Amino acid sequence: MALNLRRYNGWIPSRKAYDAYFSDLVRGATTRSRALPTHTPPVKEFEQAIRADPAMVKLFDDVFLQAPELPSQIPDFDHFLHILDLIVGEPPKFKVVEEGGFSEPIGVPMYILFDLLSNTSAAYDLFRMKAFNQALKKLLCRWGEYLLTDDSGKTLTNKPDGWFSDAAMTILEEGRGKFNDTYVILDENAVNRGYKSWDAFFTRGIKPEKRPVIPPAEGKPVIYNACESTVERYKFHVKKHDKFWLKGTMDYSLCDIFDGDK
Repeated sequence: MALNLRRYNGWIPSRKAYDAYFSDLVRGATTRSRALPTHTPPVKEFEQAIRADPAMVKLFDDVFLQAPELPSQIPDFDHFLHILDLIVGEPPKFKVVEEGGFSEPIGVPMYILFDLLSNTSAAYDLFRMKAFNQALKKLLCRWGEYLLTDDSGKTLTNKPDGWFSDAAMTILEEGRGKFNDTYVILDENAVNRGYKSWDAFFTRGIKPEKRPVIPPAEGKPVIYNACESTVERYKFHVKKHDKFWLKGTMDYSLCDIFDGDK
């Protein structure tokens, strides 16, 4: 069954890369669950936090019921956890789709897993629970700790699924100029440019002359975009409880985002 894919202005990969990577995750989780039924410590801690709260268990069950594409791909919560095991134990890869040699980056693999889950009414309630956000934050922080290690640099290669492959360089340099000329390079002669970890690569500095900051006019404050991202839309004079679209069909407001903080 084809997944109901929303690209969110390019924040997730194209259909081909999305489906191929998702299928790889599902197959990998099936293999892992048969060979190694226990979970990694970060995922085990996440599981314990969820199962300790009957409300979160019920909401997760409802998520699987409300996302009809999921049961054929991820049959249950335990399989979902095995997919998390695969993600938090590996650095992101540059995805190569074998059919036609198609390539595209998978920069945030966990988002692909949560994409379908988040677009359900049960997930709307789940993601607003403090206990769930605390558990998810711990999981993400543990993954973040791993991405600081030397082992996380193993995808910083020129192999087909590496971030310095020819295909990856083509995408990373598109509209930005040559990689070595645009970014702060630690070792121009090394394949990984001297970045020892995934985090070092992901948070690489930009040479000042490649992105000059234009000073604002006097008395006119300006908020600069801190990363390479896409603007969905902009509005003026937004009120505290004005509703706007976010995450599929869910309504949000400034009050929701800031949790009522004035």
